[in-house]
Amino acid sequence: GEAAGTWTTDNENKPTELQFFTQDAGDGDGMASPNMVIDKDGSVGIGTAAPDKQLHLSAGAGGSSLRFENTGTALEGNADGVLGIIEFESQDYNEPNVRASITGGTQNTSGGTYLAFSTGDSLTANAERMRIQANGWVGIGTSTINANLVIENSDGVQLALQDSSDPGWGFKKDRVSSSENLYLGTMTKGGTFSSKHTFYEGGIVDF
Repeated sequence: GEAAGTWTTDNENKPTELQFFTQDAGDGDGMASPNMVIDKDGSVGIGTAAPDKQLHLSAGAGGSSLRFENTGTALEGNADGVLGIIEFESQDYNEPNVRASITGGTQNTSGGTYLAFSTGDSLTANAERMRIQANGWVGIGTSTINANLVIENSDGVQLALQDSSDPGWGFKKDRVSSSENLYLGTMTKGGTFSSKHTFYEGGIVDF
């Protein structure tokens, strides 16, 4: 359809926002409200004339949606294609750069997809920390996922079970003298683990 832009002014005759109207053929002059607004602060509203954030999407039944599309035609056979990325960047810290991101991509040649969540701290660049693969399995610290939940850490894996009390219970898996052991103990909210029971690789349990 045809589109029109309208400048609105305040009582000092200064521009305050830009409104965009559209209409379907046969609607006559019926353009009661704008479909998109850029207000005086530069915030953009789509489906709303009063954006609360820099980008504000508003819709009725079905809700608002945001789509990232890769128009390439070779993704079906690509085991590592990228469908879209959301990046969070800062100009602060030691090296201004992308500090976190969410990536959607293809994980195999049969059309399976994944979501990867990446973060960075003050010492390391943005890197993948968690992945949800096509079958819903989750990997934390690894992209090699062979179970519903896989947790990997070069310094030993820790898993805490806590409520409002401190400390709670925790599990820790670690390698000691080439033996893979599992420890059950207490875990503080600050991350301090104290082993209470040890499950050795050979099947022996230390209580």
